[in-house]
Parts: sequence; structure tokens; C-alpha cells
Amino acid sequence: GNFCSQENTTTDRVVGYHSVAKVCMIFQILTAPAVPSKQQSPVPSDTDGRRLWAYGSCLDL
Repeated sequence: GNFCSQENTTTDRVVGYHSVAKVCMIFQILTAPAVPSKQQSPVPSDTDGRRLWAYGSCLDL
């Protein structure tokens, strides 16, 4: 019983992570054209940008 519930919790966490990552990916795609490519640094200076960059690195975007 414990193993099953633990497995379910892990699965929910993974599904949740993928949902967040998908939203971040869409957000990146939507906001990317607004910034000239020459001004884009590998790691954005703002906190939200850095978080998105981290998600992108994990997903090999």
C-alpha cells in the first residue's frame, strides 16, 4: 500500500513538472520575438528569465 501511494505521488509530481515546463516553454516562445536576438544573453539577468532558462536547459530546448 505504501509503495503504491508513494509511486502515485511521484507520478503526480512528474506530471506537474511537465505541465509547468510546458507553460514555461510556451511563455518563452511567445516572449522571444519581443526581444532582439542580439540583446538576448545566454542567462537572462531577471529572476523569471533565469528560471525559464533553467527549465529550458533541463528540457534541452
